[in-house]
Order: sequence, then C-alpha cells, then structure tokens
Amino acid sequence: MKVKCPFCSSKKIKFLRDLKSSINNKNYEHRLCNNCGLEFFTPLIFENIYETEIHGAYGSHHEGKKSYLEWTKQLVKTLKKLKLDYKNLQILDIGAGDCINFRALNEKFGVTAKNYSALEFDSKSCKVCKRRGVKNIINKPFNKCVLRQFKGKKYDLIISTEVIEHMVDLKEYIGTLIFLLNKGGIAVLTTPNKGRVFIRQREHIGGDVPPNHFLRFDKYFFRKNLRKNLIYAKDYPFNNIKGMSIGLSLKFLKNGFWYPFFPISIVFRIVSYFKGDGVVIVLKK
Repeated sequence: MKVKCPFCSSKKIKFLRDLKSSINNKNYEHRLCNNCGLEFFTPLIFENIYETEIHGAYGSHHEGKKSYLEWTKQLVKTLKKLKLDYKNLQILDIGAGDCINFRALNEKFGVTAKNYSALEFDSKSCKVCKRRGVKNIINKPFNKCVLRQFKGKKYDLIISTEVIEHMVDLKEYIGTLIFLLNKGGIAVLTTPNKGRVFIRQREHIGGDVPPNHFLRFDKYFFRKNLRKNLIYAKDYPFNNIKGMSIGLSLKFLKNGFWYPFFPISIVFRIVSYFKGDGVVIVLKK
C-alpha cells in the first residue's frame, strides 16, 4: 500500500532511509512529503516510553528540572514580544511535562495556578506539576477524545513546547489545539528544527527518533501550511553548551565527564546561529 502524508494526505512521498531506533531497537522508515514538506517516520505507532524512562531524558521530568531549557527561554522571549496581560488570561499547557513552563510564567509574568491548566500524559510528571503548585491537571493523552475533559472550556493562551514532534496524528493535534482557543486566542509552540546542525549524528544523543519523535518541521512548513492562523515563525539557536557536552559524554564515554566535549559544543552554538536548532511558532484563532 502506498504511503500517504499524515498531514496533507499526499502520495508524493520520498523515501529517505531505513532507521533502527536507538530507543526501542525497532525498524522505521524515514520519509518526506514533497507536497507539504513534512518529514515523518513510519509506522506512526505511539508507545508510552515516558514513564518507563526508556529514553533517559524523561528522568529529569520525574525529578523536576531545576533550570530552564532553551525552549522555555524562547517561550518567555516570545511572550514578552506579544505583550499580553498574562496574569488575567486562561492558560493551557499541552504536554506540560513537569510544569517548568508554569514556574517560568509565574516568575516572569506573575501567572498564578488559578488561571493555569496542564495536560500531561505522564502520571509521574503530573506529580511534579502538583508539587510546583499547579492544581488543574488533566492526566490524559492529547487528542480530540480528551475534549470532553474540558467541558466546553476555552483558553486565551495555549503553550506547547517540544510536543508537536511527538504526535502520530498531526491534523488532530492542530485541529484540537485551535478548537480549544477562544476567538482571538494565541498558541505558542516550539519544536526542533529539521535542519538543525548534524541532526543525524545527534539522533542517538537527543532521541530525535521514534517512538520519541515521529515528525520533523522547519519554519517553512508552518509558513506554507498554516497561513490562516500563523502570525510568527522563527528559528532560534542552540545555547545550552554544557547540556550538549554532557550528552556527548554520556554517549561516547558513558560517564558525565563533559569537559573534553566543550569545544565541540561551542562549534554547535556558533553554527546554530546560521541554522537554527529549534523553531518557535505563534498561531492565532
């Protein structure tokens, strides 16, 4: 059976390569839609790798991250540009993880738990969200079936950092997100840039492969396919030099002695200014 694009349903699909996942050792096929520009991996079958920590990065969600990662910093920068009265908005965090975004919005904009809701599939992460003071938590996967949990409630601001690339049904994700916005409401998303530096060499470090990440984007995908709602799409550079150094050390030396990899990480940072590491997107209903 000929493969269709999971977003635009086009059959103009280019096969890129076979891939054996470093996470679950299963075989996938990496493809590109020549119509909409989406890169995706098949089969698009969701696996709950989050609570099991089969991909070690999720241990930090279960402990509660102490510092802001780059996408949370970009979220804050973008919200500052929008200049909204965040303290009085109803806010939903989709794929909230350990609610580090809530901590940032509370610190930078005075957002309180009263107006903040979190949707998070990982029950271990939900416990950390509660410890951070978030009370409105829905422990469910994000799809159209979860709408009944909201009981008709809509939101002025939806944030979703590093989530869209995990989706196996992109149309459902975008459609449900837009549906949950009030008229004039804003959604801010971040995702890895499919053109990021040495992306294939970094797959084993960051887990940018299924069943963790199924989809890959760049800003041009959003500019081409979400013109009706898109008001902002921009690359942002890689800045976490120490984090990259630690990741390289764990991969190649199997320990946390990261200093030898510091020069390599600096090169990553410099090059990423010309070829963004991530993408931040703003949609408006």
